[in-house]
Amino acid sequence: MKKDELNDWLVFAANVGVLIGLLLLVLEIRQNSELMRAEVHMMRAEGKANRQMDMANNGVFQTIHAKLADAGFPGNRDALDSLTTEERFRLQVGYVAIIEVTVNWFIQCQHGLLLDETCDRPQRRQVLWVVPRARAIGIGLGFTPSSFIAEVQRIFREEGLTPPNDDGSWPAEEP
Repeated sequence: MKKDELNDWLVFAANVGVLIGLLLLVLEIRQNSELMRAEVHMMRAEGKANRQMDMANNGVFQTIHAKLADAGFPGNRDALDSLTTEERFRLQVGYVAIIEVTVNWFIQCQHGLLLDETCDRPQRRQVLWVVPRARAIGIGLGFTPSSFIAEVQRIFREEGLTPPNDDGSWPAEEP
């Protein structure tokens, strides 16, 4: 009888061990799925940004950007009038690519894939640099995730700037 009781306890303990092992396996698979999803998003965003930057670049994006900076852009929006249609197109595509990279960075930070010191202040500086310029040339944020738009809204409010609407569009400017 004692042997049967001991055997039952051993079987019970083994079953509990198997159950704990299965639970740990489920948790590990769930965590790996989240990391895989974030990695796939990152790869897609990088690929898209690279294609867009190639379209914008061909050695001209920096030249266009320097030409605008010399004319006082983004403070002086009239500087955009000096661009040809092709230059304006390349500029817009280039800024969309930069926003895509910024969104990718934001999502990696959200998922804890980057160190905190590479997320907070550097990302804030990037948003404050690229988003006003994108707005000046007519690029909204409607193609970005709502969580990114919410972050831009938060940063802009803290800086006393007019934030984008919830859909990523820009409010009409006052005359």
